Amino acid sequence: MILTFGGGKGGIGKSVIAANMAIALALSGKRVIIMDADLGAANLHAILGIKSPPLGLKDFIFNGYPLKALLMDSGVKNLKFISGAGDVPGISNIPYRVKLKLINNIKELKADYIVIDLAPGISYNTIDFFNITDNGIIITTPEVTSVMSIFSYMKGAFHRRIMNLFKNNDDVIEIIKTTKGPYNIIEFKDRLSKLNISYAEMLDSMLNNFRPMLIVNRLRKSTDTDIGESIMKLVKKNLCIEIKNLGHVVESDAVKKSVEYMKPFFIKEPNDKASICIQEIISKLTYS
Repeated sequence: MILTFGGGKGGIGKSVIAANMAIALALSGKRVIIMDADLGAANLHAILGIKSPPLGLKDFIFNGYPLKALLMDSGVKNLKFISGAGDVPGISNIPYRVKLKLINNIKELKADYIVIDLAPGISYNTIDFFNITDNGIIITTPEVTSVMSIFSYMKGAFHRRIMNLFKNNDDVIEIIKTTKGPYNIIEFKDRLSKLNISYAEMLDSMLNNFRPMLIVNRLRKSTDTDIGESIMKLVKKNLCIEIKNLGHVVESDAVKKSVEYMKPFFIKEPNDKASICIQEIISKLTYS
């Protein structure tokens, strides 16, 4: 199972959540690979406590290394790590053919879970990596700006899926360009039906299969627990996309200290409230 971790903005703790969820899965006995796909500002190795990875995605992109040759021990049983691209100017804008090659190689990796930490934002490259799977995980915090960015992220992911679905159909592409978004789903589907009923059926199939998941990070107040449900309703109403709410991770000093000391909190403080939240999220993910 591939789990991509995305978010509409930086500074929301996405990489920290991805790392500690990967660790929790590995410690439960699953074979896990975690990859830093933030090509512009890779830092996942520091969160995992790895100071200087000898190889990374830059070696796949520039030096012809097979992706599996980049796997390295993380220091956690059952968890392998693929480092990011390092400080290479312009590498975040990799060519389309290189992106497709990387995506295909990711799908060939052998593990129970492949966790991919993405760059923040909604660039085409980032969204295309998020869309590798139908079950990508989006991270938000309770702040208004972060919550607003989630809707933009979902629109971006939805738009790329539609464009890829109908990329060779000029008639549908024209409808996409002349429909509001195409985020007015009712209008868009109606126009597809009039053109060809099978196109509307293709859209329905895509929507049924697309099942992103949500985690609210840095929860501070009990009332913040409603944020996940509010986001789910907003996206369902406007985009007809069903989001699964995996839960939340509470604000904790253990999380802050873990980043400072380069020691994942799920290992350093397994009984902390944030670690308990991670365990509850893993339970929802694996047993639902």
